[in-house]
Amino acid sequence: LIIPHLSFSQAATYDFGDAPESYGSASHYMDNLHYLGSRPDGEAAQQYSQEADADDVNGNDDEDGVTFPELRQGTSVTIQVSIVAYITRAYLNAWIDWNGDGDFNDKGEKVANDVRRTTGNYDLVVNVPANAIVSQPTFARFRFGPENISSTGSASQGEVEDYMIKILCVQIDQPKVVEITQPSCEVPSGSVVLEGLPSTGTWTLTRMPGAVITTGTGTTTTISGLEPGTWTYTVTNESGCTSDPSENIIIMPVPAVPAAPVIDL
Repeated sequence: LIIPHLSFSQAATYDFGDAPESYGSASHYMDNLHYLGSRPDGEAAQQYSQEADADDVNGNDDEDGVTFPELRQGTSVTIQVSIVAYITRAYLNAWIDWNGDGDFNDKGEKVANDVRRTTGNYDLVVNVPANAIVSQPTFARFRFGPENISSTGSASQGEVEDYMIKILCVQIDQPKVVEITQPSCEVPSGSVVLEGLPSTGTWTLTRMPGAVITTGTGTTTTISGLEPGTWTYTVTNESGCTSDPSENIIIMPVPAVPAAPVIDL
């Protein structure tokens, strides 16, 4: 068995994470025996960056050990992790900031806990929460090395890789047009009854054209005061996921008022 060996300066014998500063510093002493993907290069200090890419552009782009599939709210996905472990096994630990609050400390955010692995690909099955953040990118951290490590701190061997990820919305149903009431002589505007709205939380209806906003709760609502024209509605749930447009809602012009009868004398 041939064990690869790399030489680094004293200042670059550690591999550091590169997620934003709120996630804290994580580092591993590079023993060149345990790492993710290709061999890591060393850094002198934590590489804090807004898109977790400082390590990618500093020296070799060695953050290639984790392959993310499409991450969608409320689904189960398989994340492939490429592991190298010469002679002895080591342990995989991983975190994903599901709610986007800038840390890995919340319940359910540790997605791999001391998974003992040797060289090869590992399929990590992860359940994406139904309420995972979709309004902005969030971050993941993968550490391979000693067991019983947290998301921060220094480790005696291995590598840390940080990633910026984007979680996609779960598909929500478009508003269902149930009933359209046309203008009349008594009520000079139309109305529509919409069903199939999100059953939990506050939703936002957007009428197009014009981007007129209506908010509410419950699965059914009535929108009144519609002027003549062709309208559609989308609905956005409290997670920020938006549906396709509803079918067209056509409001006819107000009926003409009949002329007064003429009385012949």
